[in-house]
Amino acid sequence: MDTKRSSIVESFFDNLTNNDDKTEFTYTPLVKELSGIIHLDDSFDYKSDYTSYLEKKYE
Repeated sequence: MDTKRSSIVESFFDNLTNNDDKTEFTYTPLVKELSGIIHLDDSFDYKSDYTSYLEKKYE
């Protein structure tokens, strides 16, 4: 079990530090399906909205 876990961690860090520009990022089918569902105005201040949400949550 530990050998498998260590190889997974090693692979993760190898991929994380890989500077190969040949690999292209692709979205999973679920992300492709969900993208574009919500449409917001360009002027929407998401940081302010999230701040308000957190303030109400932790009152």
